[in-house]
Formats: sequence, structure tokens, C-alpha cells
Amino acid sequence: MNIIDAILNVALVLLWLNATVRQWTLSGPQTARSLLRTLERTEVPTPRRWVSLIGFTAVVFLRAVFYWQIGSAVGWTPAIDLGAFSISFRSDHFSRMLLYSLLCIAKWLLVLYVAIVFLVLLTRTVGAGDSLHRFILHQLGILGRFSPWVAAGATVFAAMLVWAAVVYPLSRLGIFPNPRGIGMVMAQGVMLSLGIWLKMRWVIWGILLLYILSTYVYFGSHPFWFYVAMVGRQLVRPLSGLPLRLGKVDFAPLVMAAIVFVIFQLGDRGVAVLFDRIERV
Repeated sequence: MNIIDAILNVALVLLWLNATVRQWTLSGPQTARSLLRTLERTEVPTPRRWVSLIGFTAVVFLRAVFYWQIGSAVGWTPAIDLGAFSISFRSDHFSRMLLYSLLCIAKWLLVLYVAIVFLVLLTRTVGAGDSLHRFILHQLGILGRFSPWVAAGATVFAAMLVWAAVVYPLSRLGIFPNPRGIGMVMAQGVMLSLGIWLKMRWVIWGILLLYILSTYVYFGSHPFWFYVAMVGRQLVRPLSGLPLRLGKVDFAPLVMAAIVFVIFQLGDRGVAVLFDRIERV
């Protein structure tokens, strides 16, 4: 059931992107100075957006029905991992399965937009002329016109708002303890946002893996691989002064992956300790 749930979440994210992404197409001749093509904006037809949004809504509802009918029969208890804490739902109540379906995809979408902000932060000083950087930046909408740090703060604020909107219904249903005052709600929202930001370790490891592959295997001149190389260089830049190259083999990405593992493990423990102290206040 967990595998089915993950597949459905990926499908929902793709439907959401198909309905909301500001799309661009690559055009223009390649030049000697750059293999990247220029970007031209193309509008997504409105009917296709509506079809995707209707499909998105239908999947959210129908999977709640599916989990309600099948989940209890197989003894499945779905849970949403929010970093410092998790929320479990009984699968024998349709209303709770619908709430789970909504909150689960809300979490995935928050992770998606935090990943977009994270990539913009990584490449803010070097990616101005890169086509994929401009494409990713454009997905932030009006926030893309400001400093990436403003967008990062907006993700924390968004997580706090989402948590404030759902924590009281969750407590009435007996799914989550009733918070003691708005201060605790805001603190829990901050813990939620930190938990989501800590999931960026997977983004870092994914980029480092692709960076290693592109270093030793030629995949062509597609803009995606130029972007991977740019982000990969930014990630290993703090290690540039260390002797981590042996012949033609560069161990900097592997060392950085290990450093990220340690830092984020400590981050997980720190967030858990903070959340525990907040609960005891």
C-alpha cells in the first residue's frame, strides 16, 4: 500500500505541474559561446489546465475511497512523516482517509516548492544566464522577482499557515494533541517547515549522483546536463581547496555527500529535540 500511495502522490504532483507550471520551450540556434538555447514562453492551453486540475481533484477523492475500502481490510495505517513528528490516520473512516489524501499531497507540494527555492538559492550567483535556472525561477511567480531568501521565508510562512489551518481539525478528530495556544501552533509550524527543508538532502544527493555520472559519461549537450554541472560545482565548491582529486578521479562529490548526511542527521535530531521541548512547555 505504501508503494501505491507513493505512485499516486507522484501522479498527483505531475497533474499539478501540468496544470500550473509556466511552460517554456527551447529555441534559437546554438552559438560558440554557449550550447544553451534561449527560452521562449509558451502558454499552456486553458482546456488542458482544467483537465489536469479535474484529474488532480478526482485522484485525491478516489484514492481516499480506495484507501477506505482496502486499507482497513489489509491492516494498513497511513501516516504522514513531517520530520519532527508524524500523523497517523485510521483507514476505516472515509473522512479521515479524505483528510489524509489532502494533507499528504499538500506535504508533497510543499516539498516540491521548497526544492525549487533551494535550487534557486544554490544558483543565485551563477545561474542568471542559464535557461533552466530561469525556467525554475519563473515557477516562483511573483516571488521570483525578489531575493531567493524572501522566497525561502515564504515557504516557512506557508507551512505555518497550512499547519494552523489543519491542527485544530486534527485535534478535534483525536488524531493530534490539542495545541496550547497560538504560540505553540506557530512553533509547530516552524518545526514542520524545518522538517521539509531537511528533506532537501535527497535533492542534494540526487544532483551529486547526476554530477558524478555526467563527469565520467558524456550525455550530450542538453541544457539539463549543463544545469546539473552548474549546481554540482556549487555544491562541491566549499571543498575546492582540499586535495580530493586522485589522478582523474574527483572524490569531492562523495565527500560532500557524506558531509550532507552527517549535517542533516544532526539537523533531524536537533528538530526532534526542539519539538519535544515545545511539547513540554
